Amino acid sequence: MTMLEAAQKIPKGVNIVIFIWALIGLYFLLRNPKIRKDFYFWLFTAVIGFMVAWRIVIRILTSRYAAGLIVPFAVLAAVFLVNSAKRRHFIVRLGIYILIAVTGFIVLKMNVDSTTRNSYSDMIAEVFEDLGSSRPEDYTFVVEHDDYSRMLFQTHLGDNVGRLKEENVRDYVLGYRRIYPDTILNAPSKTVTDEISRLDNMRLLASLIERKTSKKIKKQLIYALSGRDECVPVSKDRIVSCPENNLLENGGMELPDSPEESSGKLRTHLGPDFSPGSGGPAARTPRGAYFTFVPADETDAAVAPETIAALPPATVSPPEFDLRDDPAVDGNRSVWIRSSNGTASMLFEKRFGPGGQYEYSMLVQGEKGTEVRVFYEACGADGGREPRTVATLTLPDRRLFQVTTHFSASDPADADGFRVGISVRHGGARFDNFSLTPVSSAPGPD
Repeated sequence: MTMLEAAQKIPKGVNIVIFIWALIGLYFLLRNPKIRKDFYFWLFTAVIGFMVAWRIVIRILTSRYAAGLIVPFAVLAAVFLVNSAKRRHFIVRLGIYILIAVTGFIVLKMNVDSTTRNSYSDMIAEVFEDLGSSRPEDYTFVVEHDDYSRMLFQTHLGDNVGRLKEENVRDYVLGYRRIYPDTILNAPSKTVTDEISRLDNMRLLASLIERKTSKKIKKQLIYALSGRDECVPVSKDRIVSCPENNLLENGGMELPDSPEESSGKLRTHLGPDFSPGSGGPAARTPRGAYFTFVPADETDAAVAPETIAALPPATVSPPEFDLRDDPAVDGNRSVWIRSSNGTASMLFEKRFGPGGQYEYSMLVQGEKGTEVRVFYEACGADGGREPRTVATLTLPDRRLFQVTTHFSASDPADADGFRVGISVRHGGARFDNFSLTPVSSAPGPD
């Protein structure tokens, strides 16, 4: 950094408005013959000059080292304001008033910008609540060690800020599946390959030069990582109906199974001892779909009925499933799923052929903090089922959201087709308007 660049940091460090007013105030003092003869005035001026010269010679990089100049510059700025109130020629007064108005506008804009930045930091802290404690492998910010403390305090994220090793950046980017909200990725340039930087879900925000002890210059790249998918709030009067090429029958959840059919499905997939507190005989299932539940200590996406039946009543809080008409997200009915101790899921029964890209979307509205997983289940030729996560999100509030995700079913292991579904953990949510559409040419349902 040159001496000129170091000098340019001083106005920023002491506030540009105070700096301008201080220079004019110093000019007014120098015009006063009595002041020019005062020993303390020259001592005061010498101290300021020494502080400015010291900073420029040392070439201190950050603006906070100029903060020591705020007090003397504020005194000089006060001199300007006092002198501006004295009787002067109209043209002089007009010029002073214009200067005060312009600098006042600058102060207002700086305060608005500062408020916006603070609100943004608070918003990030709210959106990423509990991140890290529930998903320790899914960190939101990746920073150099030198920036860790600064980001920790400025964003108010506390323990939710985590470190990610450089060698894991590639896996993190390619495996990113969160869809609400966007993630800021701050990574050393050597860990971001050309292949990763060209991904359509990464947008380069800044390329910073790191100051290191070595002479070699290194870059720090800051990306906005969108995750390819989206979760956006929508109002009920702007809900878009399911597309005509929707592969899912009864995607709008308007057709319920009969009470007898619903009871049979619940017994088949949830066990004969399905708790009445979970809906009981009155619970309805949607036509073409069924519910499953896995306790918190299980790992499979679906659990055998005999497993649930063998659990003591107090071991697992019963899930809640229903096809509700009051309230409904859209139309007459919506799926309601709730689980406080385990994973409750709904899968569509229709099996689709593999191959190609698919867009999978739905409407969701539920309790704040509810964890939702969007997935498809690959069906193996041997009868095995392998759930594959498409995206995950945590509902930030009770608004209605349109969730849109994309996945590819071109894996050879998907040769026997796949089903799609959603699951809920740690809360409850209502779902509606499920849509599965081929993005490129793909076989239709079996």
